[in-house]
Amino acid sequence: MTVDIIPQLEIPKEIPLGEYLFLRIAQANPKLRSIFGVAGDYSLNLLEHLYAKTVQKQNINFVGLCNELNSAYVANGYSIAIGGLAVLITTFGVGELSAINGIASSFSEYIPILHIVGISSRAQRKYAADPKNPVKNFHHLIQNKNQLLAPNHNVYQEMSTDVSVVQEILESNDEKALDQIDRVLHEILQNSRPGYLFIPADLPDFYVSTVRLFEKLDFYGHQKKCTQQLDKLTNLLLDKLYNASSPSILSDLLISRFNLQDKLNQFIRRIDPGQKFLKLFSTNMGRNLDESLPNHIGCYFGAVSSSPEVVNMLEKETDTLFIFGHANMETNTASYSSDFSEIKDYIEINHDYILVDGKYHLIKQEHGNRLFTLENLLDNLIDNFDESRYAHSILPVNVTYKYFPKLAAITNNEKYIQQNKLLDFVNGYLQAGDILLIDVCAFVFGAADLKLPPGCQYISQSFYASIGHSLPTSVGVCFAVNDLGQNRRILVLEGDGSAQMTIQELSAFVRYGSQLKVKPQIFIMNNEGYTIERTIQGPQRSYNDIAPNWHWTGLVRAFGDPEEKFHTSLTLNNDYELDKYRIRTTDCANRLELVELKMDQNDVLTKLVRFLEKCKQ
Repeated sequence: MTVDIIPQLEIPKEIPLGEYLFLRIAQANPKLRSIFGVAGDYSLNLLEHLYAKTVQKQNINFVGLCNELNSAYVANGYSIAIGGLAVLITTFGVGELSAINGIASSFSEYIPILHIVGISSRAQRKYAADPKNPVKNFHHLIQNKNQLLAPNHNVYQEMSTDVSVVQEILESNDEKALDQIDRVLHEILQNSRPGYLFIPADLPDFYVSTVRLFEKLDFYGHQKKCTQQLDKLTNLLLDKLYNASSPSILSDLLISRFNLQDKLNQFIRRIDPGQKFLKLFSTNMGRNLDESLPNHIGCYFGAVSSSPEVVNMLEKETDTLFIFGHANMETNTASYSSDFSEIKDYIEINHDYILVDGKYHLIKQEHGNRLFTLENLLDNLIDNFDESRYAHSILPVNVTYKYFPKLAAITNNEKYIQQNKLLDFVNGYLQAGDILLIDVCAFVFGAADLKLPPGCQYISQSFYASIGHSLPTSVGVCFAVNDLGQNRRILVLEGDGSAQMTIQELSAFVRYGSQLKVKPQIFIMNNEGYTIERTIQGPQRSYNDIAPNWHWTGLVRAFGDPEEKFHTSLTLNNDYELDKYRIRTTDCANRLELVELKMDQNDVLTKLVRFLEKCKQ
């Protein structure tokens, strides 16, 4: 990736490090226009440099939010929707630790977040390093267990090591600091996982050279590749494809996390332009193929897939299976309930390795360097595919089934909205280009039964499963959609227990109401508690209860919109009212819409019950 963001004549030979950092971030993601976080005294010097003229010319703005955990979730949503790096800024200790749960979710779900933390000054750190000095305990920094010893100024950085791929503490304003910045950005983008940059409070004002801003960049590492190993593995994979009699492709999470949907679809079109032979499947977390294609069979979710036919066509009627972008996660496989024992050739393609013929070929070496990227591999597969060695596309006999949703709710309920009815509603309500967010709730297990229209993007956090993420995540999605100049519907489904975790971020849609031209429709499923947990154990126990009497439809007014300038709120009490809502003609894309759905405490989809049964086995 080569980006010269500023003409050389318009920038001095030296600028403050804080200003330099924001310009380097703009190069790492030219689409980025919003940076998220909560200001704190250790990060104020850095934040000031966002207002430098050179940075303002990049149209980068700081978006302040209610707390750091929410900010991390917002950054996650922004990264996924914009397809690249997102940035979170917090302060020493109290801020970074509040955010670390959200950063752990970024790591678990492969989301490239740069977490910048303003930390104690170099003078404070130097003072603490000298054992001759009397002990000084600075605010936000926990004391040493031995009160006669200085506190450890790196104590929080040490906590971040297992939830990030890289951590750097800047200590100077020389070339080493610029190397550290580039290393952090490089590691984040190559691994699609979060990294940390710790910046002492006094350092952003010191000047650094701008020479690097005009050099070629390759943050993703696409230009450096071991062509010999790449060609060898490419030929091996293509030979497997040429010799297959009933091949299938299962597209998984990492294809979308590395923004390779278009590349994979290009490869698929090369193989099967008639869309009649090659069977296509999506995993529950990797809904990144066009599900309207004639040869897209359905969502494969282990033993609880869209239908028994989906399972049969993948597990029993496939002789060669390619899993592109494989993500090894319990909630992506229905508790590892897949059975690939009858598949002759099983090929697993991850961004770090390729498993073929029972042997792991490491793409990422033990020392951390990559032989090539997943994008390099797809490009090579596309360029080297030989139609003359692959004659299967003339035999339209391999695709004999395609999943279409059936009505789940047999009858309407007058007392509440059934989970099955909501499933039917979402299947009928989704439109091409929508972005659908589902929180960790009883309903999320029905996602495999949804058929996504073309261009529809599905976002969930079903693996790390920190409830309450989807509301702030939708804030980040909205900023990304607006920054890209898109006009897409954003739909959020969230349980009441989840919503109570992060509800204050509703205020962002009011605070930035004039700026955000697209706002979400948020459906709060009010079933008075933790329904997944009730299904697991203790359906009537108080530990699964929450405060039952929140006035959901009044919350946005309380958060700053009493005149409903930016929002509409309403309650749907039963299946009949949900039907009426679906056929309405009102377009609320420019207004936040909060819809309370009255649901039953113990009503769940059969998918959830079956998933939990698999977890017990």
